[in-house]
Amino acid sequence: MKHVKAARPLFALLILAIGLCALTSPPLRGVVLIQVDVSNPEAVVFTATGNAPLVLNEATRLFQGVILQDFFPAGSNQGEGFTEEVFATNSALGPTNDSGDFIPYDIALITPGSPDLEIAHAGRFGGAYQIFDPASAAFSGSLILDLSDYMLPSAGAIGPISTDSFLAEDFSFGEPDIIGQWQVIPEPRFYGALFGLISPAWVVSRRRRQSGRICG
Repeated sequence: MKHVKAARPLFALLILAIGLCALTSPPLRGVVLIQVDVSNPEAVVFTATGNAPLVLNEATRLFQGVILQDFFPAGSNQGEGFTEEVFATNSALGPTNDSGDFIPYDIALITPGSPDLEIAHAGRFGGAYQIFDPASAAFSGSLILDLSDYMLPSAGAIGPISTDSFLAEDFSFGEPDIIGQWQVIPEPRFYGALFGLISPAWVVSRRRRQSGRICG
């Protein structure tokens, strides 16, 4: 019974740790296509996970890109005026396209009052179509943006990635396709805090077991 009592605090902390990890994990109903590292607001890194998209989409041009819905915290991106453009400091993130060439996204489009972040290719006129095929990876590479002027999502935040509702093939508007999800990776200090929470309890439990053996 002594061993059972000694293990109870450790068991409770393990349950707490599992719960905290669950809060920072993507829901089972989605697939994360882009991971985001916001630890340095002047160099926010968007990295492809290599996962395949949920649906087939071939109707959106590269210069329309994709939309990371609800990227900015609610009420943080206020203001009026034209869409703001943030050019990438480093760009190697992009989808497959029908030309057979890799053309990376190199610009972010931010509309005042909107929580969404659009990433696209800066070539506004013409350009190849994007191809999102469930049989292959949605994106490859990584993209770095200076978003220090904006409030960024917190660690573990997650949201949908959609194509533009404007269909360039016939110049009409339709329902955007949700092709997957973006997710902000937990900060390294989160795991450090988690380890710091569990390790003392493990040490205490181990000492109690050893003490019980000696006394026995």
